[in-house]
Amino acid sequence: GILENPRPDACIGIHVSPSYETGDLYFKSDALMAAPDDFCIKFIGKSAHGAEPHNGINPIEAACEFVTVIKDEMKKEIDFSKNVMTVCEFNAGFSYNIIPDIATVEGTFRSFSNEERDKANEILTKTASKICEKYGAKAETTYNYRYPPLINNKEICDFAIRCAKDEFGEDKIKYFEKPLMTGEDFAYLAQEIPSVFIWSGCKDKNHECSLHSSKFVANEDTIENGARMFVKFAIEYVNQNF
Repeated sequence: GILENPRPDACIGIHVSPSYETGDLYFKSDALMAAPDDFCIKFIGKSAHGAEPHNGINPIEAACEFVTVIKDEMKKEIDFSKNVMTVCEFNAGFSYNIIPDIATVEGTFRSFSNEERDKANEILTKTASKICEKYGAKAETTYNYRYPPLINNKEICDFAIRCAKDEFGEDKIKYFEKPLMTGEDFAYLAQEIPSVFIWSGCKDKNHECSLHSSKFVANEDTIENGARMFVKFAIEYVNQNF
């Protein structure tokens, strides 16, 4: 109920990135960031001695086939120029001479529509089950719907761009040509309130690294830039310059 009393008229958020020059602000209306769903599939077989594979059901074989074919199966129904699916984790076994009971495959699916998310869930589940039938194994699929896609309101985004140009100069305003496949929980606010989410450069020439790196150090001038952006946006909005 935090958005109900009082009900905000608009929301603005900023995320820093060392990939962009400090002082530059990046904008994009409409779809900006993807829904960062994840999935976990347990391939359940039957443990046995590695010297006696006929006495067991090797879930590793089923899991390996799944990893090999799943992207091609998804491409039959999902446009991968707009979506991303990546297998990121594979766990199985604890000894070189024992067939394990379970092999686990985990990964992420990034998209911008609930229809695509549902379709991915369906394909993952069906493909895993079909492969397991061939091996006599079983599959347990868990698909976690995480944050929704972050969709910037076009009018609010355009207004924020005008504010940024006035405050920082047009040369500091940059634009994303394509949406980002990373996720962001600001999306929950953007679902309810007309919103804009902005990326602010924080590159530090003495600490070259990527976002979320253990070596991440931000150029702290980005704090002032963010504060100025927030204040400019709020004052102009309250003064009915929207």
